[in-house]
Amino acid sequence: MAAASVKKKPAAAAAPKKKVASSASASSGGNGSKVALPDVMTMGQAAATLGVSRQAIWHAVNRGRLRALRFQHVVLIPKGALDEYQRTKSKGGRPKKKPEGRTR
Repeated sequence: MAAASVKKKPAAAAAPKKKVASSASASSGGNGSKVALPDVMTMGQAAATLGVSRQAIWHAVNRGRLRALRFQHVVLIPKGALDEYQRTKSKGGRPKKKPEGRTR
């Protein structure tokens, strides 16, 4: 049995890749105007920014203390919501005892 020679086809020229619109802005319609998307962070990025755990961010979102955008299983937090949360969050700790007896 003789070995058959196999001819290789020349590689086809690759078509140039099309540029994909960046996520920072998207064109709307045919008028050429750009719409800026809000700056958002993942829960991990938000946790690192605030210096807390991802679980703490998750609890704040579930309790309604921190605004978030939910897309199925993805939770995104607007940067403005983080600023608002930092201004309004409690410092933590035990509440101070009220003085006993009658006060006027």
